[in-house]
Amino acid sequence: MVRRRADHLYLDHLYLSPDRQGEGRGRAVVAAVQSEAREAGLPLRLMALRGSRANAFYESLGFVVTGSDSWDIHYEWQAPAGAAGPGQGGT
Repeated sequence: MVRRRADHLYLDHLYLSPDRQGEGRGRAVVAAVQSEAREAGLPLRLMALRGSRANAFYESLGFVVTGSDSWDIHYEWQAPAGAAGPGQGGT
């Protein structure tokens, strides 16, 4: 689910069944949302549970840590200036 806010897009809940992980489906979904954020000129934010493998996944897609709380790590991704299409900006 993607929530559109005034100053950012928020990727809220991306889950894949364990038998579907590693097939590139999650990467494709995130790339599509990154493209949407790029086109809107907005950052993309999300949270991942501390200790989850999702943290390495999001970092591999160009997300940077912006904070944390007792349960989650907060991330943000922004398309680099001049990024024109998919495959750029950490996708």
